[in-house]
Amino acid sequence: MFDLLDPQGALNIGDYVYNTDYHQFYLLSNILDTAIHGPTFIKSGKHALNILKDRLRPYAVKNYDFTIIDCPPNLEVFVIFLLPAIL
Repeated sequence: MFDLLDPQGALNIGDYVYNTDYHQFYLLSNILDTAIHGPTFIKSGKHALNILKDRLRPYAVKNYDFTIIDCPPNLEVFVIFLLPAIL
């Protein structure tokens, strides 16, 4: 997620999706450092709030029947602003 949410980054999402031990269950992992992007999104304006939707949703719709997003148990910028943009 860190690279996916970097506003300056250009990437192939498929390179960051990993197989798991479960049949047809894939994972896009995250690291704690992702939280440093929060202030950048707030300062960057409305377009930054759609970055997750714009990068992740087309890939997910094309490749999967279901997508589960596990959010952190807090009210950081990602939960408040970015996640609703996907839904």
